[in-house]
Amino acid sequence: MLESPLERRRRGRSNTTGALAERSALLAEIEWRILHWLLHYPLQCADDLVVGVACWASRATVYRHVRALEEQGLVESVVPKTPRTGKRLYHLSNLGLHVLAMYLETPARELARDWQADERGLLRLLTRLPTLLVLQDIVNGLITHAAAAMTREGRHPQLVRWTWQRDLAHYFTYREQVMRLFADGAVALCIRTQRGESSRLDQCYGIFLLSTELDDERLMRLRLERLLCWRESPERWPLYQRMLPVLILASSPRQRDHWQRAVETSALKLRLDPLQDALATLPTPESAHVNPWRLSWHTLSTDHPCHLQERLGPVLPVAFPPSLGVEEDEEERWAHAPSNTSVAWGPSGRPARLVRGKLASRATGVTREDLEEREIIALLGLRLNH
Repeated sequence: MLESPLERRRRGRSNTTGALAERSALLAEIEWRILHWLLHYPLQCADDLVVGVACWASRATVYRHVRALEEQGLVESVVPKTPRTGKRLYHLSNLGLHVLAMYLETPARELARDWQADERGLLRLLTRLPTLLVLQDIVNGLITHAAAAMTREGRHPQLVRWTWQRDLAHYFTYREQVMRLFADGAVALCIRTQRGESSRLDQCYGIFLLSTELDDERLMRLRLERLLCWRESPERWPLYQRMLPVLILASSPRQRDHWQRAVETSALKLRLDPLQDALATLPTPESAHVNPWRLSWHTLSTDHPCHLQERLGPVLPVAFPPSLGVEEDEEERWAHAPSNTSVAWGPSGRPARLVRGKLASRATGVTREDLEEREIIALLGLRLNH
């Protein structure tokens, strides 16, 4: 629906620096946390947000505040056709991005670039939704059930810190060539075990996640070869025995066979020992609340059944790729966050247009001739299923 000139003028006045500062002063702490989470992980459904901020609020509280943020125009949402039919995915609007940037005293353009929360980043994520949403379910399960799965000798540990990264890329040198490692996801966990009344042990664990919607063995081999090369690269020599385990998620038995052959051929091509990690076939997309710890895992090299806990070993923080690590937890991070919301953005006092937004309405006009091919492909993901 087209805006009238009067509505445009009103909206322009409501987006000035002073007006946004007044609006941000009314936000509750849980709403700041939700905005912060959507900056780091755009396109999350309400259940994902519950996992991210549930340690500070109940499920009903998170749902209520997400709706309030959407009504205020700080958050927008879309409903993809697959694989989460009917699940509404949320992301920061342009207004929400600038309000959060003001709160964090960081340039909005810098935040958007670093976390793919701008227009270009959102369109890129739309093309990856089938894989990213599957990974999100796996990560949610890993986090939710980590403490119970890692119980040993009757001691119930506590998950104190965790983080994960989508589309992890890392450049390294192997045999005088610069190579690029790519993983669809990577998870870092810090688990605390009480060893007595006054002593405790914190141990870090990391996981690479590989998953694809395509039965493309060439692509599978390439990703596995780069992981093998990174394992053998000079930067890994001091920590050679502490390679992060690689977990492969196959969408079907057929794809599982492709991955298994790719594991063998990549090791033979490079004349290296294959990865000693695990592979599992995922349940149907309709299955809810997947517990990855209880999937039917098999070793990559021997195809023998195994438990996920057996593949994980504690590693030093330096063993993680530079872009992934268990640092201070969310409570500490927010304790250090600035609270001043009166930072000016510039002489114009108007926010830059970093997020066009309104993805759902734009997807209905995807056949327009004035759209770029990249935008058309991304928006089609909101209208078409497999």
